[in-house]
Amino acid sequence: MWDIMEDMVSGKIIAEAMKRNKRNLTPAEAEKLETISGDMFTAVQVAVRSSPLVQRFYRESLEYAERHGSGSPRIIAPWQAQAERQMHVWAMTQPQTTLSPDVIYAMGKRGMKSDNPIRMALILQMQSAQVYLLRKEIIRLLNKMPIPRHVIGPNIMPYPLMYITPEYSLSVATSSEEEQSPLDCDYMLLQASPEGVNVTMPSAQRVNPALEDVRQTINCVGIEFNKVWPDDFEKPDSVRFILAILAFLNSPFVASEPTKITRNVRRQFKREGWNDPNLLTNVVTLRRSVHNGSNSGNTEPLERHNRWWVSGHIRAQWYPSLKAHKLIWIAPHIKGPEDKPVKKKTYVVVR
Repeated sequence: MWDIMEDMVSGKIIAEAMKRNKRNLTPAEAEKLETISGDMFTAVQVAVRSSPLVQRFYRESLEYAERHGSGSPRIIAPWQAQAERQMHVWAMTQPQTTLSPDVIYAMGKRGMKSDNPIRMALILQMQSAQVYLLRKEIIRLLNKMPIPRHVIGPNIMPYPLMYITPEYSLSVATSSEEEQSPLDCDYMLLQASPEGVNVTMPSAQRVNPALEDVRQTINCVGIEFNKVWPDDFEKPDSVRFILAILAFLNSPFVASEPTKITRNVRRQFKREGWNDPNLLTNVVTLRRSVHNGSNSGNTEPLERHNRWWVSGHIRAQWYPSLKAHKLIWIAPHIKGPEDKPVKKKTYVVVR
C-alpha cells in the first residue's frame, strides 16, 4: 500500500508508472488507505481553520467582496500566498472540489474505494512544494513573450515540487475541454517525474471567498521530456504559459529569493498563539541587467554609430549532452558602443 502512496507523491504518477505497477489494492489495503486519508482530512481541516494566517486572509476576502460585490483580493504579499495555499489545501478535502477523470487516471486509482487517497497525495505535494508568487508585471511579461520551437529537456524544473500562485486568477485552459473558454485558475502545482512535468491546476467559474462555498475542478496536464514544442502537442497553448514560467525562472536576469513573512505580521500572529513555522515564499522579480556592449567574438568588430535597445525575449539554448533545449529569458538591454548615443525609434500604432 505505501509503495503506491510513495509513487503518487514522488512523481511516478503518469501512465508509464501505472504500466510498471498494475497490481490493484486488496480490499483490506483499500480500507486502510481510506481510513488514513479520512484521518488526514480531519487534521488538515482543523489546522487550516485555526491558522491565524488563513483567518486574516478570510476576513480580508470577505471585506473585499463586500466592497466590490464579488471577487477576492490580489495576492501581493508572501503571507497571502501561503494563506491561499492553505485554503486550497482545505478545499482539496471538500466534496465541492471534484477531480477530473484525467487526474484520477494520472494518479492511478488501483482498487481504491474513493478518490480520497489521490486527494491526500495532492495535499502532501502542495504542502511540500516550494511556493512561488508571480506579481502582475511578471504575468503580463510572460503573456507577451513568444516561445521558440524547442526540444523539452529534463532540466527545466528548479525544484521537484513547485506551487505557483499568481497575483490574480489566470484565464488559462486547465483541460482540453476549456481550450475555447478558459476558466479561472488560482494556482499551478508542478511536479517533476522521470518522464516529464506533471501540472495540476484548478478551474472555477465563479470566485467566492467563503470556505464553505468553494467550487472548483482539479485538472492536470503532462509535459513530456524530449518532445518538441509546439510540434508534438495537440494543444500547445495549454502548456505555453507553464513553459514561459519555467524559462523565466531559469534566466540569470530573474530573482526568486525565498522571502519570510514580514516581521509585523509574524508578531501579530504570535500574539494570537501561532508558532511561526518559518514559511518561505519565492517572490519572482527582475534583476537589473548589465551589458557592456562589447564584441565577445574573434571576428573584426563592426563600426557602430549608435546604441540600440534589444527587446526582452526567450531564447532556446541547446544542450548537446541532454539532446534538448533549455528556455532562458533574456532581459531587455542596450547594445552598442558605450560612447555612442542611443538610437531613438518611433512606433506607429495601427488600430
